[in-house]
Amino acid sequence: MAIPVFLLAGQSNARALRDGIVAALTARYGAEGFVLVEVDAAGAPLTFKRESADWYAGDELRAELRAAAGAALAADADARIEGMIWVQGEGDTHAIARAGEYADRLELLIGELRAGIAADFPGRDTGAASARLAISALSEAAPEAEGRDQWQSVIDAQEQVAAGNARAMLVDPDLVAAAYGIAAGEMFLDSLHYASALRPLLAEALVGAASGAVPQAEPPPLVGGDGDDRMKGTTGGERMIGGRGDDTYVFNHPGDRIVELEGEGHDTVLAARSVSLRFHSQFIEDLVLTGTGDTDGTGNGLDNLLIGNRGDNRLDGAWGDDVLRGGGGDDVLVDAVGANRLIGGAGNDTYVIVHGGNRVIEGAGRGDDTVLSSIGFSLRANGRNVERLTLTGDAAIDGTGNGEDNVLTGNGAANRLNGAWGDDAIDGGAGDDWLIGHRGDDVLTGGAGRDVFVFRPGDGHDRITDFEVLEDRLGLDAAIARGQVVLEQQGGDLLVLLGSMTTVLLEGVVAGDLAAYSFFTI
Repeated sequence: MAIPVFLLAGQSNARALRDGIVAALTARYGAEGFVLVEVDAAGAPLTFKRESADWYAGDELRAELRAAAGAALAADADARIEGMIWVQGEGDTHAIARAGEYADRLELLIGELRAGIAADFPGRDTGAASARLAISALSEAAPEAEGRDQWQSVIDAQEQVAAGNARAMLVDPDLVAAAYGIAAGEMFLDSLHYASALRPLLAEALVGAASGAVPQAEPPPLVGGDGDDRMKGTTGGERMIGGRGDDTYVFNHPGDRIVELEGEGHDTVLAARSVSLRFHSQFIEDLVLTGTGDTDGTGNGLDNLLIGNRGDNRLDGAWGDDVLRGGGGDDVLVDAVGANRLIGGAGNDTYVIVHGGNRVIEGAGRGDDTVLSSIGFSLRANGRNVERLTLTGDAAIDGTGNGEDNVLTGNGAANRLNGAWGDDAIDGGAGDDWLIGHRGDDVLTGGAGRDVFVFRPGDGHDRITDFEVLEDRLGLDAAIARGQVVLEQQGGDLLVLLGSMTTVLLEGVVAGDLAAYSFFTI
């Protein structure tokens, strides 16, 4: 009885899928009933040569794959190549790559491999000539796709190879994820590598394609006309093609696909499950999440309107100048690219800010809300009624509060944090920070680093929780005369009086420990 040999080749995602592929093959052939040959290298391109191993040069990974396949055949006279699984393409999506050559290079690689194995075993039916090829397409939902100009070009080339070869089949990871209810935002462990929930499902699909499994027939598409159509799938796995007009798509089933072309009206998706517009079309304008589930919504390259439901939603506009409107839950609104308007609604919402030009809009009394910002951000200028601001990343940036009782938190760099009005809690984090309570009775924590605590007349009655005598300093406005500074020991704490309306309590500090260094004029 012939022993099936399967070849697994590509980049690091091939390696990540290995365990799932072994499990799928074991389910089909038994633990000892197959041989898996694996050759891959992280980031290895197909269309250009690099210093480390690649698929471009004939004497590197290509030669290694041929030799490994030959060794498997030589080890057992009954061994026969049944299928090849190709998981590669990310390395060819950089702007410097010749992505237009991808289809030609892949066809050449597979053709040379088939011919080379046949030449290595003259007179023997190795199966190489008839072995099926399963190509794992690049995912349009990959976070890294946004920054690589040739991503779509490689997908097009992979589709071209599969369409022109009767023994090849393209497996779309986006369709696999959708069929099992995995949202686009949950498909990836990082910007390129598939998450653990998707890996065994994609591996099973690839093994099925490589071993000749017949895919389930696709149900007939739903096709609209030139009017404003409302389309709703009934069985799942359906294609909805709206055509012209302002169409509405009801998206409730995993595996449904929406086809919308450029200039075909202003279209809306109503979705009771997580959905990414860019996964379906770059020409759908609006997305409304329905129901009460904790679902996610992602835009595309247009100026989208994304509206959440009553659950805890994550809304990401992707490209374009978008409007993101949360619903009644604790939502996460993500500023991706563009000048966006982020409207939280009710609930304890989180706004993720990575670019300038955005507006955060939050109503009074509508939850305990947070801005996570990797750029300098002012709540009083661009986040009224937001309670919390946390600086992220490692850049030296500034954060400013508003009229609420804010919680401001710095990152690991040197930050300038200003509470503005209200009774604020300010934590500098690591780094040499400047903390300014401003108006109100504030609680200040410098954190690690040499921190400066700034005070002006009328700043209220503040408290510093971690003043380090040999490192931290009190920066006093010039309007506070040195003669106004009065020290009053209160048990284990030191009260510093800076006039009638400004006091600072230094917790755990003794008056005798302070020196001239501890004060300076700003």
